[in-house]
Amino acid sequence: MPLITILGEAALPLLPKLLEYSKKVPAIAEVLSDAGGYATRVGDLIVWHSPSGQKVLAGLQSLGDNQMRIQQAITSIESTQIAANAALGSLQHFACATLGITSLTGALMLWRLEALNRRFDKLSSQIQDVDDKLDAQNKAHLRSAIQKLQEYDDNPDVATLNKAKDEAQHAANIYGQLTANETRQKEPRACT
Repeated sequence: MPLITILGEAALPLLPKLLEYSKKVPAIAEVLSDAGGYATRVGDLIVWHSPSGQKVLAGLQSLGDNQMRIQQAITSIESTQIAANAALGSLQHFACATLGITSLTGALMLWRLEALNRRFDKLSSQIQDVDDKLDAQNKAHLRSAIQKLQEYDDNPDVATLNKAKDEAQHAANIYGQLTANETRQKEPRACT
């Protein structure tokens, strides 16, 4: 048995099984008796090469199963890539939409700030109107007092003098209170 002599001591435990199979399968008996042959794999087949020619010994079915599993894996990878491409495409549209909304948000904020600025301008105008009215109201007492004093100079009447005194006291009370409040501040305003 030339094949056994090539394998050496490693084949000794296999020898009883090989002899048993050689009785059942004539191809194994023929391979074991051929000293100049060798086996190779060609695709899914195991081929025995000998001086008398080539002979197919067996076919590998498990290799076909592996190829099927490899094909299924490739198909699932392709499916995953297509799904990922679709997801990234929708994400790109979402990102562009978000960018557009973000840009619009800036424009909206600018519009809101302009509206707020217009409201502040209107409020400033209204405050100026109130300030002018209060200033006119407070100065009216001083003007009335001066007018009554001019009338007293033209016509010395005690009632006119008393009216001038009342208006002057009223103006002094107003401006006295404003002056007292101003002097209590830590940093008084400059006179204008």
